[in-house]
This record gives sequence, structure tokens and C-alpha cells, in this order.
Amino acid sequence: MDRSPTEPDLFPILRQYSCLSPANKIYLPTDASILHNSLLLDYPPTAQYQRSFWKRIIAHLETNYDEDDEFELSSEIYDCYIEVLHESQSSYLTTTLLESRNVIEGGTTGLRTWTAAFYLAQYFLDNPDLILQKRILELGSGIGFMGIVMASLQMLSRASDDILPKLWLTDVDETVLSVCRRNIRLPCNLSSSHDGVETARVDWFDALDELAAPALKTLLCEQIDPELIVGSDIVFDPSLVHPLLSTLKLAIEGSNRTALFALTMRNETTFSDFLFSARGLGLHVTELSTTGTTSKHILTNDVVEDMSAVRLLKFSATL
Repeated sequence: MDRSPTEPDLFPILRQYSCLSPANKIYLPTDASILHNSLLLDYPPTAQYQRSFWKRIIAHLETNYDEDDEFELSSEIYDCYIEVLHESQSSYLTTTLLESRNVIEGGTTGLRTWTAAFYLAQYFLDNPDLILQKRILELGSGIGFMGIVMASLQMLSRASDDILPKLWLTDVDETVLSVCRRNIRLPCNLSSSHDGVETARVDWFDALDELAAPALKTLLCEQIDPELIVGSDIVFDPSLVHPLLSTLKLAIEGSNRTALFALTMRNETTFSDFLFSARGLGLHVTELSTTGTTSKHILTNDVVEDMSAVRLLKFSATL
């Protein structure tokens, strides 16, 4: 009797393994097919995670199939576990992104991907026309997850003779931008073939500085000249609200540009203050409903926190 999982059966564990889902929550197969996945061979998780994963797999299979004479655990699984027991640990995690699992590292929150980014990515997957053939500016790009998604969607829709629009990824931290560039150019990411991706350091506090604001406006409105501005999980610190909104105002005032922000409402007061401040600066704010979009999220709730707290906001200039 063949007890090996079919390819559709294997996909859930492949996705959870790739997303570093906790080992005790993972659906368990009975063969070693995951060991041959080309992407994971090139960009494996850390040795620490692999040890936890395969220890859980082996314990489950040995316990549940010990009395089954027809079942034989693949020797490749044992070989893999023995190998990772002796591997040194890496200081970063590697899947299709290099990122930190810490909330704050090196004084920044930008070295990991946050829940609202997955939410916004899903929204663009459901509504790709919003970003196809459009010049885009991302504020607070972090390590580049959203940039990879947007660049990949533009690549997938590209005709052979199309010139790709510019996609600008910005952040204030040079270390974060360095990781962002590296992730965008990973050979396993389709974004590595997008020749219109640019990165730039943007400090939102420059929008409050009379001397720095003109140069920032020139960068945003003339050099970048976006048709759409995006951001995800960039309102977490009340002290950043006014600088962020002032930067947004510089970019869209007197134009028909729009912005889409996906924000996790962790604190109702901070969220309300954000909306009040936006309207006080003359920005028109609309909360968008995502009812009716696909239920096939790119990541399941056992990988990311609940997305129900995420709000999607559209900004435009009050004309």
C-alpha cells in the first residue's frame, strides 16, 4: 500500500516549512519529498529550525507507524536530521527573504516582515490592475517583501516589448535598505529580473525641516513621480505619525496621486489620532472594504498573526 502523500497533499507542509511555521503545528507527511524541493535546497531555513522540524517529523512517524509492517521511514530523513545536528547556526533566516525574527534588531523594526504587508500583498494579488504598468513609491519598505510582490506581478504581466515602470523602495535605515536590495535580487525571486526597481533613503522627518523639505519634495515629485504610493505597518509609533503624513502630503498635494496603506490597529487611540492628523493636513482618507476578495491567503494564520485587525486606507489630496 502506497502511503506517500500526493503532490497536493504535500503542498501544505511545503508552504509551512518554507514559512518557518512552528514544528508542532505542521501537517506531517510520510516521505522525504520536501528534501528535494529546488528552492529549499538553494535557500534552506536555518539549521536551528531544521533540527526542530525534523525532530518533530521523526518522533511523529516513529510513534504513529511503529507497528505498521508496510511502512518504512525514508533513510533520507534520518540522514538530513543527522546532518543538520552538526551544522552551525546562521545569524539570519533564509527562505526567499533574508530577515530577522526579532521584533527589533539593530535599533530598527524594519528587518522583519509584518502582518499588514501580507494583507496588502494579498490585496494586490486580488487586484493586480492597481499596480500593473504604474510607477510606484513604497514608504517604509523594510526588507523588501512588498517590493518583491509588486515587482513580480509587474513581471508576470509584462509583454515582451514592454518597458517596466519604476518601482521605488524607500526606508530611513541603510542596513535595512541593504537587506532589501539583496532580497530583491535573490535569483529565486522573479523581482531579480525587474530592471526598474530602485532604492532610496527617505527620512520622513525631512518633511518637517524647512531646509530639507524642498529636496525631499523634488525627490518624491520629480525624480520618483509615482502614480501610486504604498505602505504597510508603518504606523506603530505615535512620534512617526506627523512626519509620515507630512511626507505623504508633500508627495500627493496638488496632484491626482493616491496612496494605499495597510495598517494594523494595535492601539485604537493611535489609529484614531492618525486619521485625525491626516485629515488635519488636508488629506482625504477612505477606508476600503476587502469583502469579496479571495479567501486563499498567501500565508495561513498559523504562520502570521490574525489579519482581522488590519485596515486598508486610501489617501488622496483634498482638491
